[in-house]
Amino acid sequence: MLCHTTTIFVNAGEVNNLKGMDHHWHQVDPMDDRGYFNFGPNSSEELECFLNLKVRVVEVNKNMPVCYGGVKEAIHISQIDYIVEAPDDQEIFAVPELPKPTEADIQIAKNLLEYIHDGDCIQLGIGAMPNAVGQLIADSDLKDNREK
Repeated sequence: MLCHTTTIFVNAGEVNNLKGMDHHWHQVDPMDDRGYFNFGPNSSEELECFLNLKVRVVEVNKNMPVCYGGVKEAIHISQIDYIVEAPDDQEIFAVPELPKPTEADIQIAKNLLEYIHDGDCIQLGIGAMPNAVGQLIADSDLKDNREK
């Protein structure tokens, strides 16, 4: 399923057929001056989930980052049933510190680099090995061809 089609399936009731689901709880950032709460980095189908359920609850966390997407990244206060305030010291999940690449990681990354050409599209995961590959690419003369 492509990410941009997720909302189509949610609206059609094809995600869990909305069976047994009538409440939705989601962490959001504090309300902006227009009355909107931003879903942060988890905004792909949250608005659709909210609008398709009976009871909508947001937990306001002052540490939630605001992430813009153009549309559907926020919900208006008029569309919310309950607002819960998170404790001020509640943190947002972050990837833990990753170990530094080992000599083997670095050597494998160097071997991989010769197969990566300017204009290639690659996807890196999380960990010491992908970080080593990414750092070598950043230090190389390969161009920055981000996904458009």
